[in-house]
Amino acid sequence: MSPLNLPVLEIMRRVADWQLPGMGPDKDWIHAAGWVGITAAYESTLEPRYLEAIRAWAGDFGLTETPRHPRADNQCAAQVFLDVYRLAPISDNAFMLAAVKQAFDVLADNPPAGRVEWWWQDALFMAPPGLARLGAITGDGRYVRAMHEMWWDTHAFLFEPRVGLMYRDDRRREDFWARGNGWVVAGIARVLPVLPGEEQEQGDDRRRGAYVELLRTMCAALVPLQAADGLWRANLLKPDEIPNPEASGSGFFTYAMAWGVNNGLLDGAIYLPVIAKAWRGLRGLVRADGHLGWVQPVAALPAATTAESTAPFGVGAFLLAGSEVARIADQGFVRAIAS
Repeated sequence: MSPLNLPVLEIMRRVADWQLPGMGPDKDWIHAAGWVGITAAYESTLEPRYLEAIRAWAGDFGLTETPRHPRADNQCAAQVFLDVYRLAPISDNAFMLAAVKQAFDVLADNPPAGRVEWWWQDALFMAPPGLARLGAITGDGRYVRAMHEMWWDTHAFLFEPRVGLMYRDDRRREDFWARGNGWVVAGIARVLPVLPGEEQEQGDDRRRGAYVELLRTMCAALVPLQAADGLWRANLLKPDEIPNPEASGSGFFTYAMAWGVNNGLLDGAIYLPVIAKAWRGLRGLVRADGHLGWVQPVAALPAATTAESTAPFGVGAFLLAGSEVARIADQGFVRAIAS
């Protein structure tokens, strides 16, 4: 059956199963972002093989910290470790919690300026979801307070109010990169579920509303930039510069919008047609064997890609999108994505 005709969970299985043999033991952000998606596939399908694969990967060795890469990239795996621990907080999974605490304790005790430590927008997906989960699991407010302090300093440094989007970093203030902004909105959708509700927030922890407002602002800015095929181009405000579709940014946008609708933070009347159109575009990038194409390779700015280009982080974005699209119960939407 063509991927265009597959139900959401079935196409998720096909994409996840294509990717899994190529994952390996690496804990870098490239693979960790893929494992975030595999975790979403497990939570959506409850297929034991996905949880077994995640546990095998996590148990191979811990988080990596090397001087050759910014620290947040090496902490992306933390959110996967902690999602597994939250699913089963048993002694066999305690090593995951210990590994994450070791990686984050120094940062939590003395949080640096976000614009120094999280100086590029991708970092807002890599580290904050782990910090937020660690705070929720331990009840230790240091982790969430550090995340708030650093996140909003990075936001002040990179957000462009006149556009409603963020620059990739301070060196590139000419373009608004799709995947870079995808990392940010997906990061918000990964953080909000584990933050305290507004009625539970106290003192310096009262920031939930600010994340919600940022999600709304950025998603509103993205809606008019969606192309006729349902996808977004790598250079958001200059779509004709690189006209090919791009799967990773489009996947993260679809995920964040669908998560926002499912959690009552975005208006379904506005966003359900956008999400349906985006999902049709995304599934059209999947080959019959489950290969997801048109994923822009590792980069720091907009660039072209091809039908053959794929990467674990692009698959992660697709699976996250599918996990939230599958949750949408609106019957009109269901008919739309089946059309």
